[in-house]
Amino acid sequence: MSFIAWKDEEATKVTKVDSQHKTIISLINDLHKLLPSDEKEKKSKKLYELLTVLDDHFTTEENLMKEFKFENTFSHVQEHNKMRNKLIKYKNDFNSDKIDLNLEFLISVKNWFHNHNKINDIKMGKFLNSVGVD
Repeated sequence: MSFIAWKDEEATKVTKVDSQHKTIISLINDLHKLLPSDEKEKKSKKLYELLTVLDDHFTTEENLMKEFKFENTFSHVQEHNKMRNKLIKYKNDFNSDKIDLNLEFLISVKNWFHNHNKINDIKMGKFLNSVGVD
């Protein structure tokens, strides 16, 4: 059983965004599988990959919201920035041996993902669909 799973009801119905969401879920699951491992390098690479993919994903959403003048762009971007900063700090702390990869962190990322998607991305997706983005 996966640590985090794709839920059809969380689909934004924006093809690129939903594809990116599925990649993010896969990366979170990869990190979860690495929890019992002592392979710091693998964990570090996977954290970097998650951060890179999330940053690309946030840019995709932000560009779409700005291009089509989504009214909640500012608050949506603020949520992205909070998560981006949290991941950067975590990755830096991990790489400097201040912390190890832990379940509490992964649960917080999982909860953020589902909550952000449910509260923000679904609204964004409905708006983008209404202006012809699929």
